[in-house]
Amino acid sequence: MSPSIEVFQDLTIASSTSQMAQLEKSLIERAKAPWRHRAEEISEPQEHGTVLFMEREEDAALPAARLVLWPSEVGYSVMNVVPLKVGQLDRATYNALLQEFTQLIAVPAAASHELSAKLSRQWQSLDEWFSPSTAQALRSFSNSANKSTGASHPRDQERWMNFLISAHNDRSEIDSDLLYRWLHEVERWQEDEARDLLMDYDFARALLAHYDQHR
Repeated sequence: MSPSIEVFQDLTIASSTSQMAQLEKSLIERAKAPWRHRAEEISEPQEHGTVLFMEREEDAALPAARLVLWPSEVGYSVMNVVPLKVGQLDRATYNALLQEFTQLIAVPAAASHELSAKLSRQWQSLDEWFSPSTAQALRSFSNSANKSTGASHPRDQERWMNFLISAHNDRSEIDSDLLYRWLHEVERWQEDEARDLLMDYDFARALLAHYDQHR
């Protein structure tokens, strides 16, 4: 099994434009303890619907938190989950709050209109972020490289550039933080070397994209 890391999950409730008002109403009506709709929260209507604020009471299981649902042309998505008392939510607590909201409110509200509520995977690996060939190129580099020198050795540099070109050709859009975490937490690169590789990755992707636009 491929190594994986825990990530902040995403929730999307797919909907057509014509069903957004009904979905909004269902989400509000199905909010139940420990969750409630924050009706008094002032929100400017957006082009595709109204921003919804849901709040959870603190209990022995989870802290008090606010969840923001943002409307778009493809439905509602959770913009953020923020704590109301503690300073910051760790990934596990953030995901637990989102999973509970999904099960108690989002799924029933979506199902009542034959819509779907999709929660992204909590644990992800290279196979979620890259094509098989690009993931293999990165593994080949990381498994062979001297982790104290990064990509400075000619053969390591060649493998690294093969990965960069493959990622560019795939139009991979991985969050840079995830790539850094994979290098540091899974592949055990030191922090400084992992950051150097990440800077190199961001620069190369920007350079190759600029080249494509102007050739």
